[in-house]
Amino acid sequence: CAVIVNDMAELNIDGDLIESTGLVQSEEVVTMQNGCVCCNLSGDLVDQMTKLAKQQKPKFDYMIIEASGVSEPAAIAALFEECDEDHDHTSDEHEVALSDFTKLDTLVTVVDSAQFFQN
Repeated sequence: CAVIVNDMAELNIDGDLIESTGLVQSEEVVTMQNGCVCCNLSGDLVDQMTKLAKQQKPKFDYMIIEASGVSEPAAIAALFEECDEDHDHTSDEHEVALSDFTKLDTLVTVVDSAQFFQN
């Protein structure tokens, strides 16, 4: 299992917690900070997932993306969709599409139910 941890701040507190506690038994923890993986870091997310998927050792059966609390889950899920548009896919910014080697298995969203209707 590989874990990609995103935090909007310069200091990735979630990544530090995951690495220091040992709660997640992962061979690889990748931290991404200073932005959101659903928008301005989405290209970096695709690059990181491509890099992890191409690794020979260790091979990963799963990748867990722990996104920032302000991330839009639908925007992250859209990165896994196949592109059905009629255009030259090799001219895209990312020649490899996530759908070529991954599939979105599960999407979990955690909501602060006590504050949900106040925000």
